[in-house]
Amino acid sequence: PANHQTKAVFDLMDQEIGGTANIQLLIQGTPEKGLKDLALMQGLERLEKHIQKYVHPEYGKIIGNSISVLDVVRETRQALKAGDPKEYRLPDTEEELGQLLFLFENTGPDQLRKLATNDLSQGQMTIRLKWLEATSYRDLTEYVQKGIDAYIPKTAKIATTGAVYTLISTIGQLIRDLIKSFGFSMIVITIIMMFLLKGLKLGFISIIPNLTPILWLLGLMGFVGIPIDMNNILIASIAIGIAVDDTIHYLHHFRVAYEVHKDPFLAIHHSFRHSARAMVSTSVILMLGFFVYMTSSMNNLKVFGLLIGLSSGLALFVDLTLGPALVRTFYKRPNYQEFQHMKSQSGENENNKS
Repeated sequence: PANHQTKAVFDLMDQEIGGTANIQLLIQGTPEKGLKDLALMQGLERLEKHIQKYVHPEYGKIIGNSISVLDVVRETRQALKAGDPKEYRLPDTEEELGQLLFLFENTGPDQLRKLATNDLSQGQMTIRLKWLEATSYRDLTEYVQKGIDAYIPKTAKIATTGAVYTLISTIGQLIRDLIKSFGFSMIVITIIMMFLLKGLKLGFISIIPNLTPILWLLGLMGFVGIPIDMNNILIASIAIGIAVDDTIHYLHHFRVAYEVHKDPFLAIHHSFRHSARAMVSTSVILMLGFFVYMTSSMNNLKVFGLLIGLSSGLALFVDLTLGPALVRTFYKRPNYQEFQHMKSQSGENENNKS
């Protein structure tokens, strides 16, 4: 929340030091001149201005300050020109560029080593920016790459790294792994359901109630703008476990009753009588258990608890509404004579038991 102390500290750091996240550009100078290449330095300056112009479509201006060898050159030149603000710029010749770097290297070698190697063949540019959700930086990384392609000479190379790229690559890899593992788990679950329910038809029918709550949740996240993060990336895996629990109870009782009566209506009625109360009880308990997360001070945990709790409710709703509709669609109704005959037989059996 905006009024939380931790959030306030992050906002203060974003305001005062330019940001708590960073992008690191690792610069490999030209083979002949390294970082003493004026064309490379001019390209870096244009790239720096290009990145500073970036405006996030949702959060606005997120780029803070930057530091690199460019600052060393420009500040040294300004100092030699009696501190004239107009002289805070790159030199016009490579000879002057080499002299400025040589002068600073002799007077502040420790400071220069933080920005470049001793032989000035490689350097780095650090760009600070506001801390956002990892997926919010994706457009920025594409924007930075366009600037690198447009302004940096082909003889030089720039590698992008830093917290922003680490977060994006981590989330991207997690999503790819989730898709693979989720697809594999769906195949395994379907096969297990076929064995437990003793039939291909019920096994395939069970896929729809299991997937529907997950699709609804993902659609809800996209509709209200909830981004993928390290917490809610687990929602699909947890939701399918919750959905399978309700589905297998309902379809197991349906199969048992259908084998006896051969009537989907009686089987549905039997399944509701024997499993619906337990399905409702377990789902409500799961919902209340996960809704406890909504009392957390962390927004991501609140969203996680809300979505998982909703998945429990959606799974129950789907099994109690879509489940019966599916079995009525795929299992034939008996004709009237058959229905009356089976009904009378069922009544006789009940009387005998009594």
